[in-house]
Amino acid sequence: MNRTAMFVMQMAGLAVVAAAVVGSPAWAKNNRDAETSRATITLRVYDYAQVKPATLAAAEREASRILAQAGVTTQWQECPTSRDARKDLSGCAAAQPDDYIVSILPNSMADKLGKGDTFGAADGGASHRAAIFYERISERAGGDTTAMDVLAGRVMAREIGSLLLGTDASSRTGIMKARWTSNDLSVLAGNEMYFTAQQARQMDTRLVQEARTRQAETQTRVATNDR
Repeated sequence: MNRTAMFVMQMAGLAVVAAAVVGSPAWAKNNRDAETSRATITLRVYDYAQVKPATLAAAEREASRILAQAGVTTQWQECPTSRDARKDLSGCAAAQPDDYIVSILPNSMADKLGKGDTFGAADGGASHRAAIFYERISERAGGDTTAMDVLAGRVMAREIGSLLLGTDASSRTGIMKARWTSNDLSVLAGNEMYFTAQQARQMDTRLVQEARTRQAETQTRVATNDR
């Protein structure tokens, strides 16, 4: 089975989230009152689209900025797409139950997961996988490097938010709106593309619960080994 086929099987069942151009502009709520949190999420990035490192780093910074506004600290780990190469990186060698994975896809792979003008997809289930449709975002940016960096980062933040918020991810305002307007897609819309305070609390709760579960599992393993 080739790499593309394997990836598509892993991503089967994704709930594709629309981030498309629609007619009238709408302003989203600025989430500057989000509670401060020490919640941290580690994101393993697989770049199947072979994005320039500077562009990918800029997009990750934008995503980190938006998530930080909601109290979520991000740690990024670039992972090779080759299985053999992953063996040399301990954090990429084997998937763990609580891993969060972001895959950057070219159209050849994105078309197998979502149709139309969507920019990304997320699976809020146990697999914790998000996909970013890089070439669609690049086409929307029209060769504008700054616009590309910002839009890709917003899509990343949105899909990561979908993983943390689950089935109730969509909202009437902010970055999790069901459909982005032409204004939302503008570089100047930065202050409007945030998570709401309620979403920030939900994400914090999710990450705290996961941390407690990991801690409990570790304590159980230690106790079992000490017997």
